[in-house]
Amino acid sequence: MHRSVLEDQEFADWATENVVVLIAQPKGTHRPVDVAKPAKGEPKSQCPLYPGMTCEEHERAFAEFAKEGDDEKDKDKGKKKPSKKETASALPHAKISAFPSSFLISPDGSLEECGRWSEPKAWIDKVGEAQKKLDEHPIVASKLADVKKAVADAEKASKGNQWKAALAALSKVDEALPSGWPKALTERVKPWLDAGNAKALARLAEAKKAKDEAAQVKAVKAVRDEFGQALAAGALPAIADIDAWLSEHGAAAAGK
Repeated sequence: MHRSVLEDQEFADWATENVVVLIAQPKGTHRPVDVAKPAKGEPKSQCPLYPGMTCEEHERAFAEFAKEGDDEKDKDKGKKKPSKKETASALPHAKISAFPSSFLISPDGSLEECGRWSEPKAWIDKVGEAQKKLDEHPIVASKLADVKKAVADAEKASKGNQWKAALAALSKVDEALPSGWPKALTERVKPWLDAGNAKALARLAEAKKAKDEAAQVKAVKAVRDEFGQALAAGALPAIADIDAWLSEHGAAAAGK
């Protein structure tokens, strides 16, 4: 990726929301410079090529991520075992044959080398296409904190059997992600919703045992109030059973 792409404001705004950009460049190509008035949160000693970061950061990233040269030449060299003090890199290892080289790193660690597109719009389009292959509904950076908080609140409430609060928290996820949830999040929340639905059915059966029909209707309405929050994906399946029962018994009880 050419520096001109990184300096393009449209690309910078898009990248801030949608991707994590990892800059990796080896030692010895340039020296850091001292910035008289660094922006808030930025270091005083910065890289002259990539403003806002230190040379140490892109050098460390290169050491962990990149491998220069031909793999064939390295086959007989043997592998050095890391010492106990060394920490294994969480990054995949890429072969760098020329500069600049750009890669897409998927959450599973797989790599795909990118083309050398010169236009920022091409990067936005191509990376966007690659993201959609992973998930149609990624979470943008500006909504991530809101989603995390809502999910944490929902998990805490569900564990405490506070289902009205749990479902209300999940509705906040709907607000943050109007185009839909990522598959991983949907799969994470599904066991909670299944547990909530089972609890709603159990509470419905309990409510129907009240002393008379008026008491039963009141109790069933209370169950609906607790579990009735509809999410973008729909209400809990138990709500259909509750509404069917109220449709049959609610009017009769009101007329008595």
